[in-house]
Amino acid sequence: MKQNQVCRFNKYFYRELYPNRYLELCRAIAINHDNTLIIAAAESNIKVIQIILPLLSQSEAYPATRTTQSIRQIEILKGKHSDFVSSLMFFKKTPSMRNSFISGSDDNTIIIWSPLNSFEFTIPSKWEVQCILKEHTNSITCLVLLTSSEDLIISGSQDKKIKFWSLTSTQPSLPWKCLQTIEEHTSTIFGLSINQEGTRLLSCASDFQILVMEGSNKTQWNIRQRISVDQWGYRLCFINNHVFTFQPIETAPQLQGSAHIHIYIYNTQKEQYLKSKTVLVQGGGQPCRPYFPQLYLNSINLLLSKNGHYLNFIRIKFSSSKSDLECNLEQAINFGTMNTYGTISDNGEFLVTWDQKQNNIQILVQGGQQET
Repeated sequence: MKQNQVCRFNKYFYRELYPNRYLELCRAIAINHDNTLIIAAAESNIKVIQIILPLLSQSEAYPATRTTQSIRQIEILKGKHSDFVSSLMFFKKTPSMRNSFISGSDDNTIIIWSPLNSFEFTIPSKWEVQCILKEHTNSITCLVLLTSSEDLIISGSQDKKIKFWSLTSTQPSLPWKCLQTIEEHTSTIFGLSINQEGTRLLSCASDFQILVMEGSNKTQWNIRQRISVDQWGYRLCFINNHVFTFQPIETAPQLQGSAHIHIYIYNTQKEQYLKSKTVLVQGGGQPCRPYFPQLYLNSINLLLSKNGHYLNFIRIKFSSSKSDLECNLEQAINFGTMNTYGTISDNGEFLVTWDQKQNNIQILVQGGQQET
């Protein structure tokens, strides 16, 4: 596919705009477990937004743009972070923690937020700080949560450290405690990814290294493999235990996206991950920025990866023996700016983004395939 070619199909057929201009820089967005709430960074503050989307008739033309009351701001959380919020993540699996969330900031802190009035089938209206984690000495750049049990938070930072925060019931005043720190990177850590089982962790940094770690929430994490790369990158993502993806950055003449995503597959004989193939994506040669992690939707085998000005949607297809896979670029959306941030819902229904060109939050809603 040529770099300037537009993908044939567009699966997102209308968009909802934030009712008022969203003028603050928004470097992080997250969606809750049932797609009813969005949290969005607003520089050092966090806006909580409710999604109330009506059903569309099949006759509505693409693209229908609406600014109705289908998006409503519930609360803005101010004064707890003192610098830009860079990472946001909801708890989704644990019933007692649903609609609670985590924020990481350039002020070196991580905050766990809990709703004050959380009941089943109701939308909370107020949130409070449950605890503040302060052991990093520089900006928080990435966060992941152990999805199976949601009792382990892993953070990466400009201080070159990876920290493991475990939920403990022995200290009610500080329920989350740092149990381990890994200091094997020699520069800023930009990306983290944990597998579904919560037993393997990936990290990438600007030191031209990818680390593969093994452990669990109850044991120490150990480095299993160090992968030296010719191009460092902001983003990587587990597809399953045997496959992960990595988006490199070309460092000359400036930091710009590479034209390919690299696919690493686990070699059982050598007992390590090896780069096995590459996938051509849009955004190569364009300036690129961090703070939009790669996301893989296991339920629909779809990888979302920012590169340059583009969001790339890559469909993963495994062979019947699961020993090989096929990766196809299914869609690419050009936002016209490297400053694009956002997320996608777990079922792929909603794509929520903020970009500097539009200077607003938009929700793209999935529809049937239509030619563009």
